[in-house]
Amino acid sequence: MSTARRLVQRGRQHEESSPAPRNRQRRQDVEAPGEPTPLPPYEPPACPLSANAQKSIENIRTNHDSSKYKKHLKGAIDSITTATADNNERLAAHKTQVQRHAEQRRNNHIPDDEKPERHIEEEVYTSGLEGQVSDLTTKAEKALRDLIDYGNELAMQDSIMKEVSENLAAAPVAQPAARRRRRGSDAEEDEEEPQNENAPAADENIPSAVELLKEAKEEHTRKYTSKSMRDRYADHNDYRNFKRTVHDALHPGDNQPPVPHASTWFQEDNPKESAGARRRRNNTTDNANNSDDDDDDDEIKMVGLSTNLRCPLSLQVFKEPYSNNVCNHTFEKSYFLEYFKDTATVFAAPGQGRPRGQPPQGTKQARCPQSGCEKMLRLEDFYDDQLIVRKVQRMEKAAAQAAEDDDSEEDARPRGTQRNRPTQIDDEDDESVAEQEQRRRTITNIKREGQRSHGIRLARAAALMPDEEEPDAMDTD
Repeated sequence: MSTARRLVQRGRQHEESSPAPRNRQRRQDVEAPGEPTPLPPYEPPACPLSANAQKSIENIRTNHDSSKYKKHLKGAIDSITTATADNNERLAAHKTQVQRHAEQRRNNHIPDDEKPERHIEEEVYTSGLEGQVSDLTTKAEKALRDLIDYGNELAMQDSIMKEVSENLAAAPVAQPAARRRRRGSDAEEDEEEPQNENAPAADENIPSAVELLKEAKEEHTRKYTSKSMRDRYADHNDYRNFKRTVHDALHPGDNQPPVPHASTWFQEDNPKESAGARRRRNNTTDNANNSDDDDDDDEIKMVGLSTNLRCPLSLQVFKEPYSNNVCNHTFEKSYFLEYFKDTATVFAAPGQGRPRGQPPQGTKQARCPQSGCEKMLRLEDFYDDQLIVRKVQRMEKAAAQAAEDDDSEEDARPRGTQRNRPTQIDDEDDESVAEQEQRRRTITNIKREGQRSHGIRLARAAALMPDEEEPDAMDTD
């Protein structure tokens, strides 16, 4: 028998011994695992919080200390304001130098195409610096708005947690599930009453603390972001201080233009408005239409004179100027806090009653100590005025420079018999007046030292000489 025939016979025997395909398929269906049962929709766990749990949530609000976070936010805001003002002040100094060069060329009748090399270098450097400073100022302003947003979110945490605690305390108490007793032949056991699948869950009204907190934060974020940028930042003390300080750095001196109106600060609120329209609106709002609303924007002009850089309480130059956004008057911080502590009175809100025997509830207010001002002030209305700090520093720097110039002139002025002596001009050495005066002083000191030494030598010699005998008056020889 050939090999091929033997293989065919073995294949037929194998088919006869194997079960039918239908049985094999049935066995595979039985052995195959069934499809997973679909799960019901996910429901977050919810259960009523115990009294201790509710108290713990309330303690999160009352015991949480965010002073370090507030300190970091304040430090970051001050650093951004100071750095941005320094950059713009440096740019203003270079612009002033370019203007001086142009004035020198105009006085000397030098055409622009014959500019000195150092004038050209100064103009090129100033142009590049202006672009960099403008870009950095825009980024700093954006970072400042982010920091203000963080501070606003932190300020709302207390009210959000209070709202969550009140909602949890007002939640209904869950009722236990009904149970029935089932008797069996061998033992008795309790079994829950089967419930209708379409019936509402027993805990459907029990709020979740996590969900309540999430919803409260989302609602706060929605309300906050729905405001315009002017509503969010224009009345914020730190933002106003930033704008004024940068404006003062760009326009140093007493004859600086007024700060642009707050409506021109945020181009995002009016994206379709042209630059010309913004300038016209800026001029209109600054000059005519906002005489009442823009009183606070005139603060820079109020402190333009050095006499206004003194506190009306301490009568000294400001060290820690403390300004307010109600009447714009500024005081020394330590003096005003002491004044507020002694004179502030609690004013209850309109319509708020006071229980008998209880102290009045409200905000402390004190009358402005500035002569002639009748405004009532709160501590919440005050802020550390960095603008006046920079003005004081600028005034002190100018005074120190003036004193140094006076000393230099006094040292260069001839004294005594040197006043009428003609000034010696040495063309070879080309000495300055200060160097000549210094050399004259050195020569004078050497002469004085020589005279002093000569006198000492004469005195020593006289002391060493022997005493001469006086002639006898009776001696006639």
